[in-house]
Amino acid sequence: MIQARGATLIPGRLALIVGLLVYTGVLAWIALAGPDPLPAHLGFDGTPIRWASKTWVLSAAAVTGAVVFAVVLGCRVLISRVSPELLSLPSTSAEAYWTTPERRPELNRRMSSDLELIFGATYLLLAWITAGLVRAADGSGDPTLTVAILVYAAVLVGVTLMMFRSRRYRAPEGWADD
Repeated sequence: MIQARGATLIPGRLALIVGLLVYTGVLAWIALAGPDPLPAHLGFDGTPIRWASKTWVLSAAAVTGAVVFAVVLGCRVLISRVSPELLSLPSTSAEAYWTTPERRPELNRRMSSDLELIFGATYLLLAWITAGLVRAADGSGDPTLTVAILVYAAVLVGVTLMMFRSRRYRAPEGWADD
């Protein structure tokens, strides 16, 4: 954890902030220096299929970013309100351990951090795709988009494995349900 102005900045929150800043920076870069028109849709090989004005592309990208942020906030609210029966934890002992009233806030914090890490990676993918529209604007395409999607998929698999295969959500050894 990182200390920032008296508060603890958890890794997931840091990833979300970095992803959001990078995405916002890409949108600002396109607004200031991007060509007009821009590709609005790319094919599998990264070549432009449909073109639109820079204003339209930036508006669509901004709405996409806002929708993703609304989903982040919604997830944070739902995590603390979801019934313990709906949680999928690694074992019944983990469920008994984490869903007690005194441990539930820590479970909520861990789950929020993991989701923020995923959404931070999502913003980085959106930034890469949006910047790829500028790279593809000369008509030659942008083959790096495939790499970005594969890296994103690998990050999702890694975070999911960390969440469910590590000890992060397991009950401590020696803990017994009273």
